[in-house]
Amino acid sequence: MNFIIDGSSRQSIKLGIDHIYEEFPGGHEGTYWAEHIKRSFEFFDHLAILKSGHTKIGHMTI
Repeated sequence: MNFIIDGSSRQSIKLGIDHIYEEFPGGHEGTYWAEHIKRSFEFFDHLAILKSGHTKIGHMTI
C-alpha cells in the first residue's frame, strides 16, 4: 500500500472531496502497464473532457 496516496485519499474523504482511489498489485513494470494502460488513458481522457466543460461525447453524457 502506498501510504502517501492512501493518506491523501483519506484526507479527501474527510474534506468531502469526491474522488476515486484504486490500488492494484504490481509495480510500474511492463506486465502492470500491459494490463492497466488502457484504463489509465481513459481516466485521463475523462479528466480532459471535464476540464474542457463538455458534458457530451458522441452518444455518451458525462
